[in-house]
Amino acid sequence: MQNTNNPYNKSYLVAGITTVIIGIVLGIGAIMFNLNKYLTDVNKYTYNDKIALERKMTSNDTEYDNYVTKIESLKIEKQTLQKELSELPKTSNNSTKYLELEKKIDTINSGLEELEKLKYSSLTEKNNLRKNYNEVLDYLERKDSPKGIIKCYLAGFAIIIVSITTSAYLIHLAFQPDTDDLILKKQLEIDNANKKNTSEVLEEATNKVLAEMSSTKEVFQETKKTLSSVSNSSSKLKTNTSKNHNNYKNNKTTSKNNNYHRSNQNKKKLSNSKKVNNPKNTTGSKTA
Repeated sequence: MQNTNNPYNKSYLVAGITTVIIGIVLGIGAIMFNLNKYLTDVNKYTYNDKIALERKMTSNDTEYDNYVTKIESLKIEKQTLQKELSELPKTSNNSTKYLELEKKIDTINSGLEELEKLKYSSLTEKNNLRKNYNEVLDYLERKDSPKGIIKCYLAGFAIIIVSITTSAYLIHLAFQPDTDDLILKKQLEIDNANKKNTSEVLEEATNKVLAEMSSTKEVFQETKKTLSSVSNSSSKLKTNTSKNHNNYKNNKTTSKNNNYHRSNQNKKKLSNSKKVNNPKNTTGSKTA
């Protein structure tokens, strides 16, 4: 894990700087080497060398053609002698003419063998001259063309570009935060956010509970007041009821007494009335 006190990774930074330095040195070295080789090659041959090779090739072609012509001539001569030899009678194998013909044929065979060697040597030289001539043409063409000098720089520039790219990547890694640090930092941010959200939720829930408790308390107080007022009303109602009941009893007793007195008075009045209305009865009673 990258040290949080350092803003970069030292090993990656050193590797990146070393890579770019080595790459630049190697690239410049490759360019110098190719330029030196190019200058050596282009100065190796001149147009005079081309002309000299052309002359040699012409001479060689003439020589080769002469060898071919001589070989063909000797072959024809050999065929003529062989034909002449075959026309001799068989009994003349040891004759002077037969021996002369055989000697001539042997001489021709030796000449043909020598000419074949010279022909092969001339052909080999011809091939070498053609090869050298093509090489001279190639060097002279590269000398006149800018492609040759461009090729000298390509390899060196390629090495430099690759080294710079690699170095840039290593330096990027050096200054890039470590993955573990990023994960830890992100996890801490998530934990802090969760804690913040949890505290906010708890605070909101607490405030809600407190608000509900306050509302419940107010309702309880109002209920208590209502019950108290109802209780007082009930007490008053009970007292009034008791008073009314007592008043009713008193009124009833008073009414009964009044009725009783009235009844007695009515009885007395009725009795007196009878006495007044029936004097005989009164007299009789007295007489008796």
